[in-house]
Amino acid sequence: MKTNETPASPEEFANLITSAETCALLKISRPTLHRYVRQKLLHPFRLPGGRLRFRKSDVVMILALP
Repeated sequence: MKTNETPASPEEFANLITSAETCALLKISRPTLHRYVRQKLLHPFRLPGGRLRFRKSDVVMILALP
């Protein structure tokens, strides 16, 4: 699973949400979230500790898809 670099600015970091929050917003399971990442529907950021974060704007855009 390829991820983006850690966000540089504090504003960008503030707009990131966790994997659990992403799953809740999209009403999907964790395996489905990882499938979305593999299919390049979502592009996560990997934090220094290894955890993934997603841009809230990217998640909202997926919600708008038909």
